[in-house]
Amino acid sequence: MDTALPTPVFARRNVAYACATLCCLLWGSSYPAIKSGYELFQIATDDIPSKVVFAGYRFLFAGALLLLFALAQRKPIGRLTPTQFGQLTILGLTQTSLQYTFFYIGLAYTTGVNGSIMNATGTFFSVLLAHFIYHNDKLSYNKTLGCVLGFAGVMLVNFHSGLSEFQFVWKGDGFVVLAAFILSAATLYGKRISQTVDPTVMTGWQLGIGGAWLLFPSDAA
Repeated sequence: MDTALPTPVFARRNVAYACATLCCLLWGSSYPAIKSGYELFQIATDDIPSKVVFAGYRFLFAGALLLLFALAQRKPIGRLTPTQFGQLTILGLTQTSLQYTFFYIGLAYTTGVNGSIMNATGTFFSVLLAHFIYHNDKLSYNKTLGCVLGFAGVMLVNFHSGLSEFQFVWKGDGFVVLAAFILSAATLYGKRISQTVDPTVMTGWQLGIGGAWLLFPSDAA
């Protein structure tokens, strides 16, 4: 007699929804936390090198923790071919170094609320980019409508004084949107790499490589 195997915990719909909600809460909390970090370490608005280094230490530490976590799960973190390591380097320099350079600078010139909302445009960029990259992920009517409404909502945030004044700071809001686009493109590239490299190992290496690169302004100084 066949015995049905128990459903894995994270495969259960309610658990998946709860974890996804928790991730969204944690991701959203990073915006005010970064602003508080600037105040705590007395980083001036125009002190761009310090902001980049602040990001570098954060992601270098996060990457090291992920690789240690992968080791605890007995996953091979060093069995990478030269091609795979090159791909991880490109991913780290784009998804972490370049993206967070724009993100941290942009967040310094906008509010935490605006930064969080502007960064949400990454979802729309992912949908649009996937349409051109994946043959089985084309834009549908509902997806198009959702993107249009989403972008409209983002634009409304920048109106002030009863929709009579539009305020969009390129070095602030614009840089956050640009960071969101870079993240979307890099995420799709990471999806391709994850077919041959364990996702935890991939994320750990790209965070470590990207974070280390962000520390160069500190070395140069």
